[in-house]
Amino acid sequence: MRSDSLKMINLYEIPVRDAKSIVDVLQNDLKEYEQLDADFGPGTEQALKQFVEEMSRHLE
Repeated sequence: MRSDSLKMINLYEIPVRDAKSIVDVLQNDLKEYEQLDADFGPGTEQALKQFVEEMSRHLE
């Protein structure tokens, strides 16, 4: 069994326009939110930034 850090999510069932909208919202929120780690736990901000970066590459 894979550890949680090695599990992958298949996002191909989500329409591209929806995925782009989600990435756009996250990008905008990341610019304005000042205390992600304080409010949601250590590593949250970095995890979201990595997620947005990775998704953005696939949606260009």
